[in-house]
Order: sequence, then structure tokens, then C-alpha cells
Amino acid sequence: MERRPDDDDDDRTVPLLEPKPAANDGAGGGRKQEEEEEEEVGSLGRRVVEESKKLWVVAGPSICARFSSFGVTVISQAFIGHIGATELAAYALVSTVLMRFSNGILLGMASALETLCGQSYGAKQYHMLGIFLQRSWIVLFCCAVILLPVYLFTTPLLIALGQDPEISLVAGTISLWYIPVMFSYVWGFTLQMYLQAQSKNMIVTYLALLSLGLHLFLSWLMTVNFHLGLAGVMGSMVIAFWIPIFGQLAFVFFGGCPLTWTGFSYSAFSDLGAIIKLSLSSGVMLCLELWYNTILVLLTGYMHNAEVALDALSICLNINGWEMMISIGFLAATGVRVANELGAGSARRAKFAIFNVVTTSFLIGLVLFVLFLVFRGSLAYIFTESNAVADAVADLSLLLAFSILLNSVQPVLSGVAIGSGWQSVVAYVNVTSYYLIGIPLGAILGYVLGFQVKGIWIGMLLGTLVQTVVLLFITLRTDWEKQMAPPVRSVLPVVLLGCGGVGRHLLRHIVSCRPLHANQGVAIRVVGVADSSSLLVADDFHSNGLDDALLTDLCAAKSAGSPLSSLLARGQCQLFNNPEARRKVIDTASVLGKATGLVLVDCSATYDTVGMLKDAVDSGCCVVLANKKPLTCAYEDFEKLVSNFRRIRFESTVGAGLPVIASVTRIIASGDPISCIVGSLSGTLGYVMSELEGGKRFSEVVKTAKSLGYTEPDPRDDLSGMDVARKALILARLLGQRISMENINVESLYPSELGPDAMSTKDFLESGLVQLDKSIEVRVKAASLKGNVLRYVCKIESSGCQVGLQELPKNSALGRLRGSDNVVEIYSRCYESAPLVIQGAGAGNDTTAAGVLADILDLQDLFQRTASLFP
Repeated sequence: MERRPDDDDDDRTVPLLEPKPAANDGAGGGRKQEEEEEEEVGSLGRRVVEESKKLWVVAGPSICARFSSFGVTVISQAFIGHIGATELAAYALVSTVLMRFSNGILLGMASALETLCGQSYGAKQYHMLGIFLQRSWIVLFCCAVILLPVYLFTTPLLIALGQDPEISLVAGTISLWYIPVMFSYVWGFTLQMYLQAQSKNMIVTYLALLSLGLHLFLSWLMTVNFHLGLAGVMGSMVIAFWIPIFGQLAFVFFGGCPLTWTGFSYSAFSDLGAIIKLSLSSGVMLCLELWYNTILVLLTGYMHNAEVALDALSICLNINGWEMMISIGFLAATGVRVANELGAGSARRAKFAIFNVVTTSFLIGLVLFVLFLVFRGSLAYIFTESNAVADAVADLSLLLAFSILLNSVQPVLSGVAIGSGWQSVVAYVNVTSYYLIGIPLGAILGYVLGFQVKGIWIGMLLGTLVQTVVLLFITLRTDWEKQMAPPVRSVLPVVLLGCGGVGRHLLRHIVSCRPLHANQGVAIRVVGVADSSSLLVADDFHSNGLDDALLTDLCAAKSAGSPLSSLLARGQCQLFNNPEARRKVIDTASVLGKATGLVLVDCSATYDTVGMLKDAVDSGCCVVLANKKPLTCAYEDFEKLVSNFRRIRFESTVGAGLPVIASVTRIIASGDPISCIVGSLSGTLGYVMSELEGGKRFSEVVKTAKSLGYTEPDPRDDLSGMDVARKALILARLLGQRISMENINVESLYPSELGPDAMSTKDFLESGLVQLDKSIEVRVKAASLKGNVLRYVCKIESSGCQVGLQELPKNSALGRLRGSDNVVEIYSRCYESAPLVIQGAGAGNDTTAAGVLADILDLQDLFQRTASLFP
């Protein structure tokens, strides 16, 4: 069927709209890969030094920040411990049970951001970090609101769990002070992960150290000087937790992250399902780890002399917590390093990063293991004045030392899981090792065998050991090459003009080819679609496009004759009607052309897009055409559109998906002068002329072609030869001929008295066609007597361009043509005696759309991502 880009009646009769990355060439990419391989196989010492620098850039500030943040809690505990034993026990319950409960949820869900930001930064999709950050704020804030009842009803909750009523009453007061602290974690956790993914977390360190020093001063001032007791310490802690938040927000909002923060975006409210799913997996993974010690505290609270036991255990856990801040700093660094390298497509570097960080963390843990064995219970007097509590801490010091050693490795392996996106797998490992092994063993050793706190701790240490061994096994057995998703090297934002048959097929091709393009490292982002009266554009076209579900619905709506406005209820988009739509296309081209780049695709069938296309060229945009008319209007317009030939593709204007334009331009570029092009470029006329050889009448063949759907509704649109003439004009101009349609001799197969101005389509089919039979029959027989056949072709030579019927040898490529295929013969110095022949389907919506998609992808090298960069 002869279907052109202008096959859609609406697009044909109504005007469409009323009046980055720098490229890395193949050689450059190859050299870069070779340099990386040389570096990776270099001396082990040099590799360790280089990787350690990258590690400590993230781990150093992260450890200092977490050390300082945890220090706020420890300082609070130290001051509260000197207020009274009951207050210390209550604080231990709230900070270790309630805060660890909410911390586990919030930190766990925030760790999804660590995966997303780390891999996006490694893949150089910088703009997505800001979007992911805002989505995490939404998710975590909702979680914090849900957790509020835990803090509002702490006292009855702890009593219901069997805790001491006096301790629970004080804990209820402390928990109310912890509400603003909990909400600070919503921004604190996410901002830190967002900044450390970019290795910009020194600001976090400075602010954390400032808040630590201020908290120490204020706690001393309010408890020692003003004697405000518990309220003074807790008030100081609230201030200390919020100071870094305001500082980090100011850093991000006022130019600290120009690549990754482009302002607030409505895109933060889209695609929340994916981040919620990953956040839940991350939350479960870390909750199961952090709640482990919470259960240890709860079990201790049921023992005889619970106040001393809780105080001693709380001190041990806080000392262990100091060391854990080092390990958690390495956890964060591991997640970032692994995610960065996997996102950048380097499995070898990811493996070496894991080896380096595990070794570093273990050596630090070994040193601390020895130190805590030496000092034992003397550290307890920092937190308490009670000899009984200090003795209990000394009794637990051996277990504390082994916990420190084990915790130097286990969190790092969890960081590997976060960087790799394994959160859901590790959640199952944690359930088994902690809750099916560790806690049951602890309960048996502590209660059944009478080892008390020691027994509970030993059982839980064994659970941690099992988890560490399993994670180590998974890490060692992982095929890191398979962990790498192909990096997105090129993202091509597209605005489509025309929702006719070709435009709709193009959108369907883009959606169905997503997996194929992803494997090739390419993403096509449709940011806007226009029909003859309006433009539908994505809300945040700077970083997001219309999603695939919306594009699919758009195709269905346009096929049913519905306007683009029917899709507004779907959200994610805005609608502009003419003439505002035309201005919006130009504005979008201007903005994206200077930022990420843009491909303006014209699948309409109107001259009215010429102005927009020229404006797009001025803005540095790329242009892809299926619409022939912009290239066949005034020569000055043609010259303007092809002025930067690297940024325009128009293969589908001649021969649909056949490589006619590409072949011509390659031959010209090689210095081989083309002397002649002869082509049958109409599937309709190719079919008609080949069928006449069997002795059939012209009128019968045309009617049969119409019944088969090969012709336009009015066959005269094909028989006039104007469509072939436009294709011939494009080829002639490509050869350097400065001509217009008026310079082409076009033979129409019907006289003007049978034209659209003289009679209707119905009259032409019933009485006009038969008047052509005799003249056509005479020409067919005359050609046959010479051993030739009659074909409707264009012939382009240096002397001029002709379109019409021509006698050709039967044994030539054009003479052998049957059916609705297109055939093009190209003659040059190298193809003088035997021309280059291109043959195949040269029309049809599907074929033309495939050619347009190929043209879009051919521009991908102009959109390759670099460090300056993009969904």
C-alpha cells in the first residue's frame, strides 16, 4: 500500500500548527577503555593508593559526620547519666529501642537513595539525583508521620511490653523530645546520601562537627549552670540535629550542586512506586539489622535488677556504637563506590573497591578490638558514677571487643548490597541469621542456661557471624559483570510533529524497542507530541518525557479520532493550543537545544512546519524529517535546514526505510561524482505499470490498486506524479542542483480536463479513467516492440530532472520491477557500467516509521553523556 507521511487526512488538510553532552568518537572511547585497562592491571600498591583516595573522599567525611551525629546522642547520655540512674535507663530505652526502631525504617528507606544516586552519578545521569532526592523526601516524610504514634504513646507501649513502669514514665517524656529529632532524619539521611554520591559531603562533616561542639556547650550550660536537667539536655540535642539540616539545604539550594540540583520539580511526584518498592526492600534490610540490638535491650529489661543491666548494656552499646559509626561510614562509602563503578560499567573496579574497603575496615576494627580489651570497664565512668554499673560493663568487655571486630566487616558487606541493589536478598539473609538463629540462641543461653545478658549477647553475636559469612559468600560468588546494567550513554529528547499514521507507528516503535535500546546504551525520551491543532508536552521536559503508558494511550486516542486534550486527565503533561502551541515548540527547542539537546521530528504533511524547523536549527537542535515538503519549498529554506548536515536526517523522505539518501551522501563524500540517478519511487505507479505488461487495461489496474489500498482515496494524487517529483527534487538538491519544483518536467498521467478542478473523484473513477486506456495501451505496446517495458520514473542528471513514463530494458533492475517495491539505480564513476541498485519496500506507515527511528538513533553520538551531562 502506498502510504506516505501525508496519508492522514487530518494532517494533510489542516496545518500542523498555526502561523551535552559532547560526543566521544569511537577512537576516543577505545583509547579511554585501553587506558582504564592499563591502570587496572598496574601495580597492586598503586591501585590500593588510588582506590583508597577515592574511598576516603567519601568515607572520611561520612565517618566524621556519623561520629559527630552519634556523639550528640552519647553526649546526651553522658549528661543524663549524671542526672540519675532512672533517667539513664529511660534514655537507653528510648534511644536504643524507639529511636532505633524509627531509625531502622527511615535510614533503611533512605538507603534506596544511596543506590539510585550512586548508580545515576556513575552513569552521568546527574539531573536524576535531584529528582530522586525529592522523591525520597516525600516517601520518608510520610513514614515519619506514620511513626508519630510510637512517640506519643511511649509510656503505655513500654509498660505493655513489660518494662519497668517508673522507667517507662520517664521514657515517655524523653520520647516527646525525640519527635523533632526523628523528623530531622527525613532530611538528614537523604541529604547526606545525595551529597556523598557526588563526593561533596565535606559540608556534612563541617556542619556535624559544629553541631557536636555546640551541643556539648549547650548541654553543659543548661544542666550545670541553669540546672534545667533533662529538658536542657534534650532541647540542646534538638538544636544540634537541625543545625546541619539547614546548612545542607542552603548548600544544595544556593549553588553547591549545580549539576544535580535544578530546582523543585513535579517529576518528584511521578514514578513514586519504583522508589517506594526499593525503599521498602532497603528498609526491611536495615531494620532487621538495627532492630537486632533493640531486641537485646528489651530482653535485658526483663531480667532481675533490670536498671543496672540496662545501664551496663546501654553503655556497651554506645561504645560499640562509636565504632559502628566508622563501619557505617565505610558502609556508605562502599555503597557509593560500588554503585559508581557499576553505573559506569566497570565490574573490575567494583570488585577491587570491595576488597579494599573490607580490608581497611577490618584492620581498623582489629586495632580497636585490642584497645577495648586493654581498657575494659574503665570507659564506663564516662557515662556513670555507679561502681555496680562499671563492674557490669567490665564483665561484658570481652563480648564488646568481639562485637567491634565483627562489626568492622558486616556493615561493609551490607554496603556492597546497597551499592548493588540487593536489598531484598539481604533482607532474607537477615531474617534467617538474626531472627531464626541469633535471637533463639540468645534466649536459650540467657534464660534457659542462666548466662543472663552474656548469654543473650553471645547468641546474637553468633547470628551476626552467620550473616557476615553468608554475605561474604554471596559477594565472592557474584558475577560482577552481570551486575552491570548497560550504562545509558546517550539520551535523545524528542518532540514529534504529526500524529498521523507514520507518527503513531513511530511512537509504537519507540515504546516496543525500549529493551533493545537499553542494551545499546540509548534512551529516547519523547518530551512532546503535536498534532494539527495542539501540543502535548511533559510537565518537566528538562529531565522527563511522556511515559510509555501515556504514549500508548495517545496512539489509541489519535487512531480513534480523539484530540490530544483527552489525555490531560492522565497527568504528567500540559496542553497548548494554536497559536500558543507553535510558540511552545519553539521555546522547548530553544531551551533543550542549548541544554541537553533536542531532536525535532516532523512526520506531518504540511509546509507550515518550516518556520519551526528553521528556528530549531538556529537553537542547535537536530531535525529528522519524514515530511518531504520542508525540503521542497524555497531553496533558501532547504539550504537553511541542511546548513549543519550532521544535525539533520531525512532518509524517510525518499524511499521510506530504504538507504537511498545515505547511499547518495556516502558516494558524494567519497569523492565519487554521481552522474545519474534513475528511480521508481512510487509503489502505486510501480504496481500499476508492471501490471499493464499482462495486457490489462489501465483503468482496471488503477481500480484494482485502489481496492487493494495501494492508492490514495483519490488516485489522481498518485497519477499526477507530484509525490515522485518532490522526492526527485530532494535528490537533485542533494547532488548540488539549485532548482525548484518549477524546474522539474513532471508528466501527469491524466490531462487537466480530468483533474480535481474539473470533476469529482467518483466521476473520474466511473468515466474519466477509461479515457486514458487507449493512450497508455499504445505506449505500452510501443515499448514492448522494442523489447522494453514502461515505467514511471524520475531521472536526475546534470542537465536537468525529469519525472514521467520512460521505456527501460526488460532485463534491467527497473524493468524487472514487480509489485509495489521501489527501485533506485545510482550511476557514478565507480558504478558506471553496473549501477548501484537499491530495492525494497519504499512506502507504508510501518516501514516509514522504522526509517524515521533509524534516523533518530543515527544522531545518538551527538548526545553522548560526559561529565557535564539525562529522564
